[in-house]
Amino acid sequence: MSLSTPKLLLMPLSKRLEKMDEVVSEFESALSQLSSALVLIDGFSVKWRHRFGNSAYDIVSYVQILKFIYVRAEAYVQEQSVMHYTIQKMEEEFLRQFVSSDGLQQSVQEEESRVISDIPLEIRVELRLKFLFEKKLTAVIAGDDFSEAFSQNLKQLADLRNKYWDDFRSKHDPFRELGITFKAMFYFIRSCQDNLYSVALLLLSQEAPKSPSMMKAVNNPKNPIAGILGSIPEYKEWFIKWREKRNKIKEGVGTGYTGGGDGLGVIFDKLDEKNNGIIASLAKENVVYFADIVEAISMTTLLIKTVFPLTESRSGRIT
Repeated sequence: MSLSTPKLLLMPLSKRLEKMDEVVSEFESALSQLSSALVLIDGFSVKWRHRFGNSAYDIVSYVQILKFIYVRAEAYVQEQSVMHYTIQKMEEEFLRQFVSSDGLQQSVQEEESRVISDIPLEIRVELRLKFLFEKKLTAVIAGDDFSEAFSQNLKQLADLRNKYWDDFRSKHDPFRELGITFKAMFYFIRSCQDNLYSVALLLLSQEAPKSPSMMKAVNNPKNPIAGILGSIPEYKEWFIKWREKRNKIKEGVGTGYTGGGDGLGVIFDKLDEKNNGIIASLAKENVVYFADIVEAISMTTLLIKTVFPLTESRSGRIT
């Protein structure tokens, strides 16, 4: 599995969800196989068998919650895009009416006409309205001599725009929930893999630590589990990058959001300590996409499949 931009990012939402279902199904199958094998090993630790099983099935259950919130957030973004488009068309029609109206042009001062005509229609909605407000509406309020028809229509446009946005914002905003949902998955993945670390040690007749951590195997080539990880060459690089993001969560990172062709992603904010500000960087190490969650589950599945053969050589296993 490559750590380059996952192909899943290029998939439409329905395909992304289908891919998640496929990956979770494979995860469940590997989990069931290992869990059944552990039950058949005489004297195997019930404690660690349960800890691993519970943490693994937490992932299966939590994925359903994550999918629900992710789909709702995607729908919210789509509605927001429609709102932008609708308002943009309203503004463009407003500008066309004033630029093309011969009767009105005669009553509008030369400066006013020039300002309106110079506004490119391709300018983003927010910038265009901001320009209009600064140049025209503020001047009208200040009592300058501008076209009454222009000021009235501009105010109507602004009121209508504000009404559209107020109505839209009154709906439930799922972005905060999405950030929390993505953050939580890091802990479920960590818990499962750390407990699997103890299971693997026990299968090698080693003692399980009180606080297991897969990082011990990643950092130490002499660790008994390091040899197992060696059969998954892409795992170490993935683990380090995933852990770096998880550590940001532990530090109390805030979240932002990005969309587009990659689907909806969660941005981990970066604190600019020098200026006491927040930076929303789109660098790969600061963004988590749905595809990254899918990849994390796939990596966990590979771990489980790699540990499973250890059960076959364990003495006392009932066949």
